[in-house]
Amino acid sequence: MRNGKEFCGTAAGRIAALALCALLSGCGETGESEDEIARVGRSVLLLRDLELRAPADLRDARSREQKLQTVKNWVNDETLAQEARAKGLDKSPEFRLLVSDFERMVLADAIRREFRDSARFARHLDSLKLSIPIAIHPERIPADRAENRGTP
Repeated sequence: MRNGKEFCGTAAGRIAALALCALLSGCGETGESEDEIARVGRSVLLLRDLELRAPADLRDARSREQKLQTVKNWVNDETLAQEARAKGLDKSPEFRLLVSDFERMVLADAIRREFRDSARFARHLDSLKLSIPIAIHPERIPADRAENRGTP
């Protein structure tokens, strides 16, 4: 798996991060309002949610057509997500692990972005590690298959 900084720094990562946030927040399941841009079942896309779906530096530069495409993509994704939830796919251990991993990457990336200087970030991370109990157990990690066969 790619690290959070690499993944979240990509356009796909930002889109996935926003999708995760929408999934976790329910994406405004409210009654109809003037701010409503689209609706799929009970899930609502609000104007403020649409604006948050673009990187901050591109929000004002997007054309109406680009925004409309974002809305259409949300409608498609939300329609499929509702089907997946109806099938119980969101209850699987694999799904829960993926959501947990992605949430951790997005949150870690948010802290990384606070530091423009990598040396300052490294010092900060080191100080955090000193203040939080951490245990790594390499002996519990199974050997590679090649190691088990004696292959170099």
